[in-house]
Amino acid sequence: MSGILNYGVISTASIARSQHIPAASESKNSRIVAISSRDSETARGAAADLGIDTAYGSYDELLTDYRIDAIINPLPNSLHEEWSIRAAEAGKHILCEKPLAPTPDECQRMIDAARANDVLLYEGFTQHFNPLMSDIHSLIDDGSLGEVNYVRSELTYTLANWETDVRGLKDLDGGALLDAGCYAVNNVRTLMGSEPLEVAAQQRVHAGNQVDALFTGTLKFSDDRLAYICTGMQQPFRCMLEVVGTNGLVRTENFFTATKLTVTVADETSVRTYDSVNRFALQMTHFSDCVLNGKSLRKSAEDGKANAATLVALKQSAETGWVVAV
Repeated sequence: MSGILNYGVISTASIARSQHIPAASESKNSRIVAISSRDSETARGAAADLGIDTAYGSYDELLTDYRIDAIINPLPNSLHEEWSIRAAEAGKHILCEKPLAPTPDECQRMIDAARANDVLLYEGFTQHFNPLMSDIHSLIDDGSLGEVNYVRSELTYTLANWETDVRGLKDLDGGALLDAGCYAVNNVRTLMGSEPLEVAAQQRVHAGNQVDALFTGTLKFSDDRLAYICTGMQQPFRCMLEVVGTNGLVRTENFFTATKLTVTVADETSVRTYDSVNRFALQMTHFSDCVLNGKSLRKSAEDGKANAATLVALKQSAETGWVVAV
């Protein structure tokens, strides 16, 4: 394999067009060589617009392209399992949009397929490539914040079209928790450094689409440490993260793109600044490097399965009104 990883994109999803495909041009070891759609004309139009050489009128056809080393899977949540497994069986590495899959069982089948076919499987949580996240981890690890006993993460936005946007469609496993709440859950799990023991949640259901449009949850970790998540699709954009310990706290108003981090340690507050980065390009470069050079992924697919287990428990709690063990 050369020093460039060749990618094919399964579907012409907006996240692929706006983020993944442009990111390849900023990645030193990644290249998009093909894109696919269920409709040949749509695929050809996307390829022309995005400067991609090859367009396929089916996902299966793309998977037969011998040039392709890896696929990007930005399909609706309900299709992540099927097409990631098909890609693995075709010998392609898989960069899958979050969430890895809606349930732990689906995640496990994806993991099994990747292992059986000796390919890498990665869940695309790009916030971890924002450099301020590394500083947050350092402040936790070196004890500057004291014992971290509370983490809060919120991600909300306004869904413009409830009739056609896949993020709001029940039969495609849409809804605020799976689409945006998965980020918040991933944040609190990662920063707590362990899995929650139990969760309690509430939701507001969209009357027309019958999916959660607003979702809140409290997660209890060992030693009675707590976390709070809020996610929604009928609110202005919010993307905050706060980590609180016995000796300090950190806060950012946008864990995706913020270049500032407010840090308070022993009642002394400072603001750290960072260069702006393309987190999708950094993620793609990392994934390609792992494939090309045998390096370890920043997060394993098993972490995606653990995230899914927490998401399922939160949903069960919201639907039953009970505290649910994870």
